[in-house]
Amino acid sequence: MQNPPSALGQLISELSKLEESPLDPSKVAQLLSETNVTDVEIQPLLHFRKDRYTRNLVYRSSTFDVIVLCWPPNSSTAVHDHNRQLGWVRVLKGALEETRYVDGNSCTEMGSDRTWLPRVHGRIVIPAGPAVAAVDSAHGVHKLGTLDEPAVSLHIYSKPLDTCLVFDEQDGHIDCKDLEYDTTPDSRTKQLS
Repeated sequence: MQNPPSALGQLISELSKLEESPLDPSKVAQLLSETNVTDVEIQPLLHFRKDRYTRNLVYRSSTFDVIVLCWPPNSSTAVHDHNRQLGWVRVLKGALEETRYVDGNSCTEMGSDRTWLPRVHGRIVIPAGPAVAAVDSAHGVHKLGTLDEPAVSLHIYSKPLDTCLVFDEQDGHIDCKDLEYDTTPDSRTKQLS
C-alpha cells in the first residue's frame, strides 16, 4: 500500500496508537481537527465526478477507516446511518450541510416489514476549517451535501464501514447498501505506473 501524504500519515500514526485501548471519541475529533492537510498532500486523493460525490480510501485497518470525499456542487448522500459505528468529518475545502434525522417509528433495525418516518432533527453548515462534526448511535442517521460549490471532506470511521442503511425520505423504505470506493491506495498506484 502506498504511503499517504505526511499530514495524513501522522494522523494515521496517531489513530493507530489509539487502537490499543478503548476508543476516545474526543481524542479522535481533536486529532482530526489538528491535522493540517495541504493542497499538495491532498491532490493525489482528489477524484471528482460531475454526477455524484466520490469516496476515496486513504487508509484502512481493522479498527478504523480514513476516507476523502470529493463533492461536486449541489450533490449529497442519501439519508443513511453508520451501522452503529462512530464517525467524524472535517471539511477541507468548501462547505457541507449536515441534516440529522430522527425516526417517528423509533426504527433501529432493517426489515421488510419496517418503515421509517423521517423527521428532521437539525441542520448545520460545516465550513472548511478545523471544526469536526461527529455521528454516534444517538445521532447516527443523517445526510451530507454541498451547497453551490464543490467541497472536499476528510472522514474517519471507528471500524471499517462496508455497509449502511439507506432511508428513503419519500416512502419510508429502508435498504442495506454495500459501500464501495472510487479510488484506493492500490488503484492510485496503478494509475501512476
